[in-house]
Amino acid sequence: MAFETNYVENEILSLNNDELISFIYRGLLDYLEKIKKSIEQNNPSEKINWINKAIDVISYLRSILDYDKGGVISKNLNNLYLFSIKELTDSNFSNDITKIISVENIFKELLSAWNEMIKKKKGEYLKNSDQNEINFSDNLREKRVEIYG
Repeated sequence: MAFETNYVENEILSLNNDELISFIYRGLLDYLEKIKKSIEQNNPSEKINWINKAIDVISYLRSILDYDKGGVISKNLNNLYLFSIKELTDSNFSNDITKIISVENIFKELLSAWNEMIKKKKGEYLKNSDQNEINFSDNLREKRVEIYG
């Protein structure tokens, strides 16, 4: 178990900011699958565990938004994140898988858009040899392991 934890921690620390967001979105989608499975198997303790983890991840994503640099995009992401947290909370009480699917669809779209942005940036980097990272709040690297620790 310690080896696995160290491996994941090292993998997370080696990611650049763009790759980290993609990694987090994929992890969140995995948690959402586990929530649906827990509901289907009528396992409330597992469901609550995975919902709490998913909410922690979304809260982390909210905490790294940079409203000064992100402007309207950051505000819109915050609204999507808040909606997702509400849907997850509601699904905890109602066992409504459609709410989980709703959140899942949001994050599938965000992951797809994010990955397209990464591809575009890599293409521009290769053309210009001048990589510009999307800026998040300065505490991104410090907080990245907290959600998986």
